[in-house]
Amino acid sequence: RPSFERRERFSRVTTTTTTDDDDILILFVSTTGDAEHADSIRRTWRSLLRRSLPPDLFTSVKFALFCLGDRAYGPRAYCAAGRKLGTRLVQLGATTYCGVGYGDDGTPNGGVFADLD
Repeated sequence: RPSFERRERFSRVTTTTTTDDDDILILFVSTTGDAEHADSIRRTWRSLLRRSLPPDLFTSVKFALFCLGDRAYGPRAYCAAGRKLGTRLVQLGATTYCGVGYGDDGTPNGGVFADLD
């Protein structure tokens, strides 16, 4: 399977496969400012909001989602971009592969390991 690294943004995208040979889309989505999508996803987000898209567009897609945000902006804004994207993908027929993960910029280690302490 192909993989792609973008060193200038310190991100890595890798295609992975389950045992049934289904592709999984792995998403890391950051919320900026007051519940806004990052510049890098805005165009894609606008495309996904088109009403003309069929509700079964992504029926063969399974996805894993990790949302990044800061609780200091309040519950409405915390990880809003990721939560909205996950909701929209499901509206378009995609299914979640696992539970959504959340990272809080306002806590040590992003709050990711809080349950392990």
